Amino acid sequence: MIYRLTPGEVAVLRKAAADTGRAGLNDWARAVALEAAGRPEMSRPVLVRIVGELGRIGVNINQIARHANTHRKVGLEEELKRNLHLMEDAMAQITDALG
Repeated sequence: MIYRLTPGEVAVLRKAAADTGRAGLNDWARAVALEAAGRPEMSRPVLVRIVGELGRIGVNINQIARHANTHRKVGLEEELKRNLHLMEDAMAQITDALG
C-alpha cells in the first residue's frame, strides 16, 4: 500500500517511529496498523521469550507428572500429560512461525 503524505506529516511520523525505537517508518507504520486492526505484532524476541517460558513450564509439568506417576496419583497424571501435549503443540507452532 502506498499513502501520500506531506513532508510535515512524514516528519511527525518519523519522530513517532523513532520515539518507539522502531527501525524505521515502515516498520513502525506496520506495527501501528496491525495494532489498530486488533492484531498486534509479535516481534521475534517476544516469540522467542514465550517459547522459552513454555519450555520451562513444560519441564515443570513433566516433573509433576513423573512425581504423580511414581506416587500412583493417576487422575492428576493424565491431566498433566494432556496439558503438556497442548503446550508442546503451542511451542511447535510458535517455532514454525519463527522460521
